[in-house]
Amino acid sequence: MSSALVVRGSIVQRQSALALLSYGVSLPVLYTYQSPLWPRMGRIRLKDRRSMDKARADLERVDAAWSAAASTSRDVEQIVSFWADDAIVIPPGQAPIIGKNAIRNYVTASLKTPGFSIKWKTTQFTIARDCDLAYGVGTNQVSFNDENGNRITLRGKAVTIWRMENDAWKCIVDIWNDDPTPK
Repeated sequence: MSSALVVRGSIVQRQSALALLSYGVSLPVLYTYQSPLWPRMGRIRLKDRRSMDKARADLERVDAAWSAAASTSRDVEQIVSFWADDAIVIPPGQAPIIGKNAIRNYVTASLKTPGFSIKWKTTQFTIARDCDLAYGVGTNQVSFNDENGNRITLRGKAVTIWRMENDAWKCIVDIWNDDPTPK
């Protein structure tokens, strides 16, 4: 797969895509809308639109199953199964976690944290025209107990990038950050 850029039309989004590429993520181009800057793309045909709608519905089901597994299950292998072998997880304030084995260790450690729980809701998915790549944007909530047993809850925003592998969606990039603490 060759490296490319997420085409959305803004400098900020291109810089974000370049930042992901700097972590070694290899992405073909995601066309997310018809832009006057790229008239050669043309309109999306009805057949392609139906395929994209089906791919979006499939991905929504997979993401909901992953969220349910992460929030209710303590089964590390089930939770980790939603990431690709070469996935990258980028937690707030930490170095990237690269590869399924490193992610498995991260999930195992997280589940051992007293009072740990996580849930998320992806509110938007954008599917590539070829239905082989997608990204999701949403919100999350992580809770745990501090050293005194007090409950801490962090709310945040998240972006995931997904790739179709053997007719199954797999997360290849998972990044989030915390909302600012209320004043």
